Amino acid sequence: MPGTIYISGLYSGIDWSQMIDQIMQIEHKQVDILEDQKQVYQNRLSAWQELNTKLLNVKTQAEDLSSVDAFNVFSANLVASSGSAEDFVIATTNTDATVGVYQFTIKQLAYAKVDSSKSFTSSSDALNLSGTLEIKATGAADWTDITIDTTDSLTTIRNKINEHTEETGIIASIVQYAEDDYRLILTAQETGTANAFEVGQTDIAKTTNGLGFWDDAGTTENTVQSAQNAIINIYGEDAERGSNTITDLIPGVTLDLLKADENITITLTVERDIGQIVDNIQDLFNRLNEVFTYINEQSSYSGTEESAPPLIGDSNLLFLRNDLKNRISEGVSWDSTTHYLFEIGITTDEDGLYTIDEDELRESLTNNFETVRNLFVETENSTGVAAKLNEFLDFITDEYADGYVQGRMDELEENIDNIDDRIEEMETRLERKREQLYQQFSALETYIAQMQQMQQWLTQQLGYLSKGG
Repeated sequence: MPGTIYISGLYSGIDWSQMIDQIMQIEHKQVDILEDQKQVYQNRLSAWQELNTKLLNVKTQAEDLSSVDAFNVFSANLVASSGSAEDFVIATTNTDATVGVYQFTIKQLAYAKVDSSKSFTSSSDALNLSGTLEIKATGAADWTDITIDTTDSLTTIRNKINEHTEETGIIASIVQYAEDDYRLILTAQETGTANAFEVGQTDIAKTTNGLGFWDDAGTTENTVQSAQNAIINIYGEDAERGSNTITDLIPGVTLDLLKADENITITLTVERDIGQIVDNIQDLFNRLNEVFTYINEQSSYSGTEESAPPLIGDSNLLFLRNDLKNRISEGVSWDSTTHYLFEIGITTDEDGLYTIDEDELRESLTNNFETVRNLFVETENSTGVAAKLNEFLDFITDEYADGYVQGRMDELEENIDNIDDRIEEMETRLERKREQLYQQFSALETYIAQMQQMQQWLTQQLGYLSKGG
């Protein structure tokens, strides 16, 4: 035992240490029974946790499909009168799009204003320039003054300008055109004429002994790219935007302009993305089928397997399956009419799993879109299947609610904790008993040793008596 050394059978010749181990093995069977029971609970808990994960997967998809926006899915198809339309524009849609056909030409792209300094032989050497560089965003009331010192290099000036980017809308950079040709480039942060900038005609901005953003007379600015707006001509009318990403021209459509050519007509067709909606519905029922398949596996046992499934005989599984089935199979009513999933090609097979006739579903989405949508979503007048599932699954899987899935897992965890407490208590008691047995047998060894010593003494005395006689 820890802290105590016992020598078994030193005087008795009996291996009582082994005897104690055998006794404790028998005593420990009560703990073994609890350990077996704990394992049963742990297996059930693991099974419920796996089922809970599958239910949460269903909930995620059901939550998505319970929104009207889940059915406002559109595709954008572009065709150019010559060449590839994707060379000129990329179109993406959102839930605000509407079905329609649009034709337009891209007359020009939006550009940001760019000014260049004169050429310098180094970006790191002091330029020996001094003065004030005035810059501001077009339309701003006040100039931003950048103080240039004689020790400043092109890099230092760039950094000083960029400290004021938030107020000026200008980003300064250095471009190396050749080995001894470095130039300071000023670029507007945003495209379009409204986002241009101005450079003041101070001496430091002029060519002679300055940075060279203006000629010496202050009449010509060294602008290498002028600010301009994008222009799209749609059905004979020009629409100007300050950016090449246009979100407010066609409802629910974002146009990213890449190239301008007013002789190329682009045709944009916006359609409902039936394929994506079908995939989303299929995903929901695939996830549901995973749940029902798992419940079927846990609910059946033929006796030929090594062991029964952990949840065999658990009535909560039947409650769960029935509750799910009821929310899926019951009709959805609006406008005094009740509709069912089988009307759009969603039925169950002999195993209770859901199958989808994709052709029938596509036809329903094409011809009776609102009916399909209302069978799933939540509206002012109805609560569809996906909305019902989302609400139900949110309740039974919420760890703070009283739903029976989370409640069953909590109950099993509590049972495991209680068994752990009992095992710990029993292990402590058995350890005390082991110590007690060791002490008793050790005391017996001591007693036997004393008897053996007394026997030796008596034999010795008898020997003395016999010699004396």
